[in-house]
Amino acid sequence: MVELFRIDSTGKLHVVERYDFADETGDLETFLMANPRILGNLVVLGRQVQTGSKEGTIDMIALDTEGQGQVAIVELKNTHCDESVIPQILRYARWAKKNPDFIMSKATGKQEELQAKSVDLDKMDTTPRIILVAPSFDIELLRMSEDIAYDVDFLSINRYRAGNEVFVVTEVEEVEEPGVTISRSQEKWDWASYKAKRDMSDKKLEIGMAMEQAIDGMLAGKGWDLKKSFQKGQVAWKRGFFRVFWISLDYYAEKVVFAFKAKEKPTAADLGLVPDDIMKWAQDSWGVVIPSKDFNMSIFAPALEKAYEFITGR
Repeated sequence: MVELFRIDSTGKLHVVERYDFADETGDLETFLMANPRILGNLVVLGRQVQTGSKEGTIDMIALDTEGQGQVAIVELKNTHCDESVIPQILRYARWAKKNPDFIMSKATGKQEELQAKSVDLDKMDTTPRIILVAPSFDIELLRMSEDIAYDVDFLSINRYRAGNEVFVVTEVEEVEEPGVTISRSQEKWDWASYKAKRDMSDKKLEIGMAMEQAIDGMLAGKGWDLKKSFQKGQVAWKRGFFRVFWISLDYYAEKVVFAFKAKEKPTAADLGLVPDDIMKWAQDSWGVVIPSKDFNMSIFAPALEKAYEFITGR
């Protein structure tokens, strides 16, 4: 259980009282709609979506604008969440996968917003990702999620109040046991599986692996709270739901792209590149094509700093 304290100007410690969400729809859902960044880079397509008497009502259907736009099912709980939720989220995910036309119609209504975030609806990933939001989660639920054939993320959220000020503490929950990190993903990706499943060229893999090693080297000793994630078309360094920088393995047969977050396009002088080398990659994202494993990745050290500052607000 997280406890929040405030220290005043005299050094006195004050307990900040919990301000629990009263219910899932009227309070928690409304709060998240007013503060969407808590859920990551989602564009909500619909709330309280009626699927039919058998499947029930989905709290939120959204598109994750990171990558190519993956369907996201968001299920909210205002109390502790245990494994009894699994049949419910599986019904929702199955329904979403079987009804891409419904989701596309909802997405078309948000086309202007999605285009602004560089999402191409023709490339929408209709295999849903599930996001569970609750104050806390049963450890057995996190363990059992490894056997679910969909990506499942667990976002704990707790609200506090001190006078007129409201504070929210969130954390992306994961299970870590000695020698084992449970990864909740339908497909497990690494460099070997990129070769076997995606038939990527040896040259592309060599570039990608050299970039990964260089980035890890630049991060050594920084103490940043980032998690490296191997996904179908990218290797990303993430903070919670948010990518900070990543290696994109799609789009080019013999090259890869290094992409990073920044509000404004960095100058060519910042990175030692000619201006045309830096391209707009997505909303608040910039990319540079890497043609060779011998590319000097150290020039991106300032970009790593700026991307981390952008995501953390520091």
